[in-house]
Amino acid sequence: MKLRTAIAGVIIGSSLIALPASPATPEDIAWAQTCLTRLGFTTGPVDGLIGPKSTGASIAYLRSRFGPHFDTVPEKTRQVYFAAECLSVEPTTMALQSR
Repeated sequence: MKLRTAIAGVIIGSSLIALPASPATPEDIAWAQTCLTRLGFTTGPVDGLIGPKSTGASIAYLRSRFGPHFDTVPEKTRQVYFAAECLSVEPTTMALQSR
């Protein structure tokens, strides 16, 4: 199974969850926003756009999972961890969308 193009990096870039290997599509961004919202981190509207609320939700997610020095955790680790959590929140829908 392929991970979404940038997992949550689609929301905020390299200093947070991960930098996309290719430009993130609005669908990728919306997927990450949906996942963050289901995990309890408010992104604002699920609109496929990178904004301050999505960025704030991503930072809050990372701090809650990896602590204040989350930026020292390898990007791939952050990607895989986030993807696994997304799949556990909504296994059928999220798995189908990530193919």
